[in-house]
Amino acid sequence: MEPEAFQTLLRFLQVVADASRLKLLGLLADQAYSVRELAEMLGLKEPTISHHLAKLQTLDLVRMCAEGTTHRYSLNREALERLNRDLLTRKQVASIADSVQAE
Repeated sequence: MEPEAFQTLLRFLQVVADASRLKLLGLLADQAYSVRELAEMLGLKEPTISHHLAKLQTLDLVRMCAEGTTHRYSLNREALERLNRDLLTRKQVASIADSVQAE
């Protein structure tokens, strides 16, 4: 695996290795929600939701759309599919061990 692809995969795994973020992705896969709505559904404070959404946005996994004064967030399916296609293939995952075998 190329070093850049390896770093992207590592960042992806670090970002989604959080139960709240995985729940957010699940909720946002079905429809768009505001921070307030997400906070109520998950029983978290709005700043916490905003923090998690910012982490997900670093990988472009979440889109934000302004509706008046409210921001609504949704899953960026294309980015998730691209990450899956580019990083999570059997060949790509197997290539992570190439550097270990060379050592």
